[in-house]
Order: sequence, then C-alpha cells, then structure tokens
Amino acid sequence: MAKLPIIKNTNSFADSVRGRMSDRSGITHWGYDSSARILSETVAMELSAIAVENREAFKAIQPSTAIGSDLDGLADLPFGVQRNIATFAEVGVRHNCISFYVDGGTFGDINAGQNIVISAGTLISSEQIGSQDRNRADYRVTAETVLPSTSSLAYVPARAVTAGPSQNVGERTLVYHNFTNYIAVDSGRLKVTNRFNILNGQDQEDDDRLRYRMSRQYASLVQTNIDKIKLNGIDVPGLEDVRIISGYFGIGTAACFAFGIDEESNQQLADDLQSKLSTINGPGIALIAVPGIAVYIDLELRVRLTENLTASQRISLERAMKGTIFNAIKDESRGGNVNLGIIADRITSSYPEITALISNPHSLDKFEAAYIRKLTTGTTFAERQKLLTPVVTLDEEEFATMGTLDVSYEIKAVT
Repeated sequence: MAKLPIIKNTNSFADSVRGRMSDRSGITHWGYDSSARILSETVAMELSAIAVENREAFKAIQPSTAIGSDLDGLADLPFGVQRNIATFAEVGVRHNCISFYVDGGTFGDINAGQNIVISAGTLISSEQIGSQDRNRADYRVTAETVLPSTSSLAYVPARAVTAGPSQNVGERTLVYHNFTNYIAVDSGRLKVTNRFNILNGQDQEDDDRLRYRMSRQYASLVQTNIDKIKLNGIDVPGLEDVRIISGYFGIGTAACFAFGIDEESNQQLADDLQSKLSTINGPGIALIAVPGIAVYIDLELRVRLTENLTASQRISLERAMKGTIFNAIKDESRGGNVNLGIIADRITSSYPEITALISNPHSLDKFEAAYIRKLTTGTTFAERQKLLTPVVTLDEEEFATMGTLDVSYEIKAVT
C-alpha cells in the first residue's frame, strides 16, 4: 500500500510562508492588518487547498483507498474486474422450484376440464396478498405458463419484485398467490409453493469486497487451489462460502460445497458455481460443485398453557414458534453444532403464554421427540434418526435447517 502524503494545516503553511518571506525580504512586521500578513495567509490557504486536492487525487488512484467510481475504474483497467451489481432472486422452470398444484385431482377438475393459463405478472408472496408486512417476499411470474388439465403440478418461472438478499427465501415460503382466472376459484384449491430455497438475490458489491477480488487477481495468488476456487465462487450471485473436500468422490476429485445466506444451499447455487469452476478445471483433478447437505431437525413439542387457545390463536402461535426455531437453529449452526436445549429455552422465554415444555421420558429434556433427516444431492426422502443427545454436530459439508414442527397442548391453569 502506498503511503499517503501528510497534509500540513493552514497555520503551518502560513508560518512557512512568513518564514521564507522574512528570510528573503527582511519583513519583521506581521500585524493582523498588515499587507504582509494578509498576503501570507492568502497564499497559505491556497497551498492548503491544493494539498488537500492532491491528497484526494492520490487516494483515488490507490486500490487500498479508492472508493466508488474511482475504485471501479482501477478494478476494470488493470485487473479486468467489474463490480457485481445488485441482482433479483429468481428461478426458471428448469429449476423445478416454484410450482402451482392441487392437493387432489388435476387442474382440469377445478377448471371444467380445461387447462389453466397462469399469466405473466401473477403475484406470488410469502404473506397473504394485501398484507402490510414489510418483511414479506413478493415474486412475479415472468412468463405465461400453462397448467395442463391432466396434471396436478406444474412449475413456473418467477422473479423477486425488488433486488437484493431481502427477497431470498427458504423452502415452502412462497405459499400465497393472487391468480383467480379459473372456474372453481372460490374453492381455493389452486395452491403454490417453492420446493427449494431461492438464494440468488444480492446487493450491489461494496468497496471492500471489490477490493478483495482485485487483490486476488495477482498471478502469484491465483492458482488452481482453494484460493482460486473461492475467488471464482465470489462472482456467483448469492454465494457466500465454498467448502472444499478433496477426494470426496474418489481419487482425483474435489467436492466444492456451495453455501448461500444463513448457510443455506440449493442445486441452483451449485450449478452456477460449477459453470465458474469449468474455467479452472484442469488435468489431474475434477472440481465438482454440489449443494450442501441439508440436516433437517424435526421437533415434536408438548406445550403447557395456562389457558386454552382458539384455533386461530394456535395457528398464530405455531407460526411464530417456527420463526423462532428457524432463527435459533441458524444462530446455533454457525458454530458447527446445534444445541436443542438452547432452542427450547428460547421458545419458553419468547412466549409468555407457554409455561413449560413437557418432556417425554423416552426422549430429550423438554421435547416430546426430536429427529434429524439428512438430504443429499438428488434425494427427496431421508430416513429419520431419533436424537438421543441434545447437541447436533454438523460435518463441514452440512448445514442445519428447520424440518417439521408438531405441537400438542396441555392446559394447566395457574392456582
């Protein structure tokens, strides 16, 4: 890093000017209203302004201190690196992610035997349409899509309404839509969901991250190794981390596990990373991008309440508990372990209507039952394993996420 020039303040410049003028002209009177004093201070102010301008210009041509458009210019010209722009979270039909479906029968059953045509612009949301929740995720279908009358499920392409990571969503989050152009609309049988996480929305790259990518362009650092693999991965929208395990698929291979925000992962992230890795794959080793292995934590709770809740109150409570558990699992998993005891404590401390979580003597403390399921690439079903200890330990290629939540209630009034 080049050393920035030190700037003298105006008073220092003025003292220097007066000293030089005294040496050269013999001036000794420096009263505040004297011509010599006024001249020296005017020259000092101009010299100080020029010094500041020179220092700012110097900073603008140094990678370590340049910012904004100045840094963009430095990155592009010598390094060939462009700042990553903000992107919209989106999926195509080929990703088999966002689907319209009916629970029973076919699309024709709810539309007089005819196909249903989902129009481009149809809104899909994580909240009820019209909700004022500022944290909701809104997507719009990007192309007219036909739901065949003989089918019960069909995928649609969709894109977030706004750019950035705030619209990234977990699986089965987008469950509301505003499509009404089918005959049995009053039945509400046409439903929507997203099978997988959508994680490719990102903010515009900040200066620090762009500066880091510039530094990785030096030939001495860019080799076919972990640094280079991660450097290529940085360019993938939504990708936050690449974990590399040598020999994972046999001798001469390296598995590159792709992780996005909150350590979530999906096949789309892995596919996008693989396209980047193809530029550095060489003889002797095969770099294979794969999504992280999802470790689903399924919980059964027996909740003690002081008074009974209505059906709608129970739905609201369980929905809130799911959010609390999801966030607790993510907070815990960053250290490589998930402590279910801490999650149980967070539940009881967050909801005053819950006085206790009742333990099953054949399970963990404060849980009716707890299980894990591990879903590897290309699988849709995994055998559940009952947890006998409260701590779930994650391997390097794994990430924890919330699975199913079953809640039963006991009422014990306060005496």
